[in-house]
Amino acid sequence: MAETKERKYFIDNLKGILIFLVVFGHFLESYLGDNNVIKYIYIIIYTFHMPLFALCSGYLASAKISYKKILKYFLLFAVLQILSAVIKTILNGSFDIFYIITPYWILWYLLSFVFWLLALKALKKVRLMTVVFSFLIAILIGYIPQIGTVLSLSRTITLFPFFILGYYIKQHPINYVKVKKVLSYIIPILAITALIFLVFYIDKIQTSDLYFKNAYTENFGLISRLVLYLLAFIFSIQTALLTPVNQNKLLSAFGRQSLSIYLFHAAIILPLTLIPIAFNNYLILAIGIVLSVVTCLILSTKFFNINKILK
Repeated sequence: MAETKERKYFIDNLKGILIFLVVFGHFLESYLGDNNVIKYIYIIIYTFHMPLFALCSGYLASAKISYKKILKYFLLFAVLQILSAVIKTILNGSFDIFYIITPYWILWYLLSFVFWLLALKALKKVRLMTVVFSFLIAILIGYIPQIGTVLSLSRTITLFPFFILGYYIKQHPINYVKVKKVLSYIIPILAITALIFLVFYIDKIQTSDLYFKNAYTENFGLISRLVLYLLAFIFSIQTALLTPVNQNKLLSAFGRQSLSIYLFHAAIILPLTLIPIAFNNYLILAIGIVLSVVTCLILSTKFFNINKILK
């Protein structure tokens, strides 16, 4: 697919789906407990939505981006991180250095994105072996327990392969029509197989293992990360195949304002999750979908547009 409006709409729509899943996933987080239905949906979302988001970020990135613009992303992270550290200090009555050097909750993506952009500028030219080597490093890094949530190093390294793959795809266009035709036969079968696999292994999966933020443990090692990467690819491709190519006003709007939605959705979603919902699983899912769509609608308006300060 050439660089056309069609491709732009596709990326916006895909980002729109992903940011909705971010909001929806954070809503479901409060209702996990021992609830296997909600946990199952949550696990599916978390196997692929951030890897695919990283891939989209890489696709849209440019090696020619100025250091001034990268600094703007870092300053946005720094301001929000310092604000969170101040609030934590007030609430806890004491200061801890980890309030500063460990990104608060969702802020990790901003810091990782800064590191990815700096790495891209340093690499200058990305080859297929660059992508392969980044996956190798990401797999082996799990053996170093010191690399974890501090400075978002674990997530930066383990999700960098998807970012750099996205950039590589942009630099090496493929025959989209032919590839889509082949994948549309293979991927749905693999996706259904993966869904069945998760049904049988749901009790063995710790949701924290899906966050890409920790070193390997006794129950989550190299093989587990390889399986997680495989699931990420399967569900990511399946999501891309289902994404509208033409403009979708709702999804495109969400996609264009994905950063604003990402940064501000917690202010809406978290208070709502404090309200006890004594309904069945499916009603909780329905309420979560509605609230997530409404949240995305509100935050995709011009009033919350944070992109203008990053230009």
